[in-house]
Amino acid sequence: MSVYFDIFSNWKEVQEHFDMREPEPEVLFAAYEYENYSGEALVIFRRDGQLFTVHGSHCSCHGLEEQWVPEESSPEVVRCMVESSNGDWAWAWEDDLRVRHEDALLKVCDLLDSKS
Repeated sequence: MSVYFDIFSNWKEVQEHFDMREPEPEVLFAAYEYENYSGEALVIFRRDGQLFTVHGSHCSCHGLEEQWVPEESSPEVVRCMVESSNGDWAWAWEDDLRVRHEDALLKVCDLLDSKS
């Protein structure tokens, strides 16, 4: 299963869009959608056994630069984020994209649950 979606297809693209140079962690999920000059991104990764999430968004004026701010997370927080949204992602505009991301995120939750 690919962990990169939409504009992101590898770690280098995550680095370029967020304008950062952190070494590649264990990426569990990375999506960046762009439509009508606005974009939304979510990255979930593990580094040194700790789970992190990064959220970024922008209007037409800027991109994701200077928004790489990893927040410590937990499997419970990620699962809550997935299950409480009911598939209504703020960063997914099209139904087929929303469904694809929801399925991928549920797989991330299952993976995290199996490692707890």
